[in-house]
Amino acid sequence: MSVWKLLSGHHVFRRYLTALLIWDLTKWILAAVIPLFLNDRYGIGKEFVSGMVMELLPGIVLGPIVGVWIDRWGAKRMTTLDVLSYSLLIAILPFTQQLWHVQFALLAIGISQTIGSPASLTLRASVIPKGEEIQGNSLVLGIDRLSKIVGPLLGSLMIIILDYTKVMLICSVMGLLSFVLFSMVHVPERRKTQNSTHQGTGFNREMLRLLFKDRLILGLVITALGYSLTLGILKLYLLTTAGSYGNVELYWGLLLAAQGLGALVGAIGCHTVISRCRNRFSITAIYMVFGLGEAVLLAGLSLPFGLVWSLFILIVAAIFEIMATIIYFSILQSRIDLGMQGRFNSITLPMQDASYMAGFSLFGLLNGAMAANGLLWFGLSIILLCHLPFMAAFFKHKEDAGGGLPEPNSNSGGSRQAES
Repeated sequence: MSVWKLLSGHHVFRRYLTALLIWDLTKWILAAVIPLFLNDRYGIGKEFVSGMVMELLPGIVLGPIVGVWIDRWGAKRMTTLDVLSYSLLIAILPFTQQLWHVQFALLAIGISQTIGSPASLTLRASVIPKGEEIQGNSLVLGIDRLSKIVGPLLGSLMIIILDYTKVMLICSVMGLLSFVLFSMVHVPERRKTQNSTHQGTGFNREMLRLLFKDRLILGLVITALGYSLTLGILKLYLLTTAGSYGNVELYWGLLLAAQGLGALVGAIGCHTVISRCRNRFSITAIYMVFGLGEAVLLAGLSLPFGLVWSLFILIVAAIFEIMATIIYFSILQSRIDLGMQGRFNSITLPMQDASYMAGFSLFGLLNGAMAANGLLWFGLSIILLCHLPFMAAFFKHKEDAGGGLPEPNSNSGGSRQAES
């Protein structure tokens, strides 16, 4: 009922979700197709890793300055620029011939995503009504995870029926459609604050103060970095696992879809589960339990119990993952001023991209020299190590149990986000 009320009462958010559905479906089709495209040409090795790294590298190098562009030109404009450029670039990729052509195309796509990823998060914070962060993020991430079910399966099916050129051209057209729909989303002008009008690089004094004086926000960022590294390892681990079952295209899509199914279930039930848990625990403690619980579950992938077991583990682990992710974004959107979120996202997303690239590269470079299960366990231990220093910070907000999201403390550089 609360979700229906949110959708029926906020037409801007409803229009945003429509555009997001098509765009997320497009991206998740490509999330399955691009690694298969590289694997088909080069196999899993240095060429494969170098191609994927080129897509991530711009976010690490350019990310810290993107926040200033978002503050200056607006999250909607930067998001639509990303969607348009990504859609055009993906149409070029299948016509590349040499490795450096592929790397250049992926580098350009990476630059587009560098602009679009923090802008998209900032746009999300603008269109989700204040006080509805849990429900709003549940819907947004539910759409993303629904796309994660349909997209990889559809992408794998399309590759079996069609060739890579036709599939990527279809994705390009879908992206252009989502560009038109995003352009039609009206975002009300937000009130300018001292933070939002501040000019300078992303790494300014206020952002550093926010990260290092507010231990709760720092804990969220550090644990997200640990998860990103493990996610990079997990992606190639699942691609290797898919190959061990036979038809890599079919089983790769199936494994990704299992993650999407679990996340969709988690997103649907997230508001109910969190509401009941918060009668006894703080929202930050729930975040920690879900994050560590996912790591414990993923360890089960190393057990040789076959495809059905792996699918079951991925579904259950994804339920934990999506709930932790919803809490993560909800706390940050509530705790950090909207005028600072563009710069905050432009700093933290490149850090997460670097961690993801480190995990991705580690697996690609050591594949064969070290057992895949050993690399998976290494990644899962990183998640544990990143949570340990912040357990006290996550548990100390017991006064918030059953109440609202944790407010900024006196040392924080953030405040309640402005009314959209």
